Amino acid sequence: MPFIASRLAVPPSSPLKTSNIDESKTKGNRDILRNIFLEQLKLVGDWFLNTLVLVAGDQLSIDRLRKVISASTKNRKLFDRHQWLLPMIQLWHMKWAFLRRTNMV
Repeated sequence: MPFIASRLAVPPSSPLKTSNIDESKTKGNRDILRNIFLEQLKLVGDWFLNTLVLVAGDQLSIDRLRKVISASTKNRKLFDRHQWLLPMIQLWHMKWAFLRRTNMV
């Protein structure tokens, strides 16, 4: 059966605004998540109940996001517990780190 592109559903897209939040700090990563999901996308707390959101970035960002998760497990609000967050290193960053390491030898 030939591949027919017209059968594929196009998911909705939402261009995000820029912000001046410092992403190099754990607090900045927490603020970025709040800015994107609650303020810009206007998602409500119940949306995160049975949802897992993949958030990708470089190794420093992933480290900060993991710290956000571990520091917020006892929060009362569903969004603020960050149990819906799945941080993952972007493939490009993993390849770059590997190539830099192999060229150092």
